[in-house]
Amino acid sequence: MKLYEISKEYQDTLHALGEIDELPEEVISDTLDGIAGEFRDKAINVAAYVANLESEAAQVKEAMLRMRERHSKIVSRSGKLRAYLLKEMAATGILEAKNAELVVKVRKNPPSVIVDDESALANQYWKTKTEVTPNRTAIKLALLEGEPVEGAHLDQALRLEIK
Repeated sequence: MKLYEISKEYQDTLHALGEIDELPEEVISDTLDGIAGEFRDKAINVAAYVANLESEAAQVKEAMLRMRERHSKIVSRSGKLRAYLLKEMAATGILEAKNAELVVKVRKNPPSVIVDDESALANQYWKTKTEVTPNRTAIKLALLEGEPVEGAHLDQALRLEIK
């Protein structure tokens, strides 16, 4: 039986037992305890599966970190080799090498702007960047102190803790 089915059975039984006037307390208690025990067992099994998935996710994250580090090293090595090859090709004046699989050429990049002294730049060469965002910390403090903040409210969700 699925967890939601057990939950519905418990709620239905609770409602049904509440409508019967002359049922001994012991029968009500035993009936609900039986369903509650089944629910608890199923909840523990679901929680164990959640814990297993979280452990697997942590292992995947760790593997991703190792792969990211490996990726960085490979990118760094290829960048250094690329710079080395460019330097040596420029130094020798041999600006092209090719075979059946690869063609290597030294090329000029498009010009890029280097700003030597920002204070010497005219106003026309500046741009304004403005970013306005809600101050969530101030909003939260105001709402917690009982101040109404139009356009905002506090929300407190539930979470499941598995230890």
